[in-house]
Amino acid sequence: MNNIEPLIVIGVVIEDRWNQFLTPNNHKETLKIYQPPIVSANKLLMHIETEIEPYLKKNFRTEGYRLTIGHSLVRTFLTYPSFESDHLFDYSIIISPNYSYDKEQFVERANKYVTSDL
Repeated sequence: MNNIEPLIVIGVVIEDRWNQFLTPNNHKETLKIYQPPIVSANKLLMHIETEIEPYLKKNFRTEGYRLTIGHSLVRTFLTYPSFESDHLFDYSIIISPNYSYDKEQFVERANKYVTSDL
């Protein structure tokens, strides 16, 4: 008999992709492209960490690894936990993230992250 590991796939429905997937902007010029509000990436991250993750651990066997996959703004958002939390996701597949957002805010974050004392 094969030892097949179960796979749990989670999807999160959102209402406003710019607001919920992007971190607050640092540059006024960003608001010429992205309409406000742009403030809820922290709320979505907190929802995943404090509600979704505990629910999964309580109701399913989740001893394996956690993989994220996303495209465009979803992928931009899913990069954010890498800089904010070292325990949320183990692996990521990055497809066409929007790293030009807010004068390359995520590129700056990545540069700070890789040069920090881990």
